[in-house]
Formats: sequence, structure tokens, C-alpha cells
Amino acid sequence: MSVFDTRKAEFWEIPHHKGVRAKLLMSGNSMTMVQVEFEPGSSGPEHVHPHEQIGFVLRGELELKADGKTHALKEGYSYWIPPNVQHSVRGMGSGGLVVEVFHPVRKDLLERQFTQKILRPTT
Repeated sequence: MSVFDTRKAEFWEIPHHKGVRAKLLMSGNSMTMVQVEFEPGSSGPEHVHPHEQIGFVLRGELELKADGKTHALKEGYSYWIPPNVQHSVRGMGSGGLVVEVFHPVRKDLLERQFTQKILRPTT
């Protein structure tokens, strides 16, 4: 068992995600929880990773694109993204704040990194 005062955790900028930063809240044996802040107009590239991901919008408005569909998310909404599904999130309006949980453990996030396969548009 672990207990951690997350108020002491520092936010760090997520590479390749303009206006997006995260802080580690907790990691266990099989999952990792982070808090992610999206500035207004923030964006990140579409990407995939082998982790299952669930999120809960604490405040604000976001746009989630996943598996070819677009979803408007507001405070109180939650979402689930299966492993290896193409997705991206961007801040709308005044931006947003979410808590996300990943399974299995995101070892990259434990090192303040964000390892993912970024998908580039074909030309």
C-alpha cells in the first residue's frame, strides 16, 4: 500500500503536445494514474500506445478523437480508450483538467516521458 500527497507532485510538459502538461498521481503494480491539464487551444498529435486508458474530466471542455470518431467532453464525463486505438485530445473553450488511469503501468510516465507512436498524416 502507498499514500502520496499529490499536491507535492510537479507538472511537466508533455513532448509533442502543445499546451498539455501532466503530473504523476500514483502508480501501482499494474496501473498508473496521472492528472493532465489542457490549456485553451492545446493539441497533441494522434497517437497509439499499448495501454488501456480511462479518463474523467474534472473541469472544462475537451475534444476526444478516437478510432475515427469525435466526442465533445465536459466536466463529469468519463471515457475509455482500448489499447492500440488511434486517439488525440485537445482543449476547447477554457481548456480542461482530467485524471487518467493507464493499464499496465506507464513506465515512461514514471520517468516524465511520454513514449507513444505518433501518427503522421500521409501526403
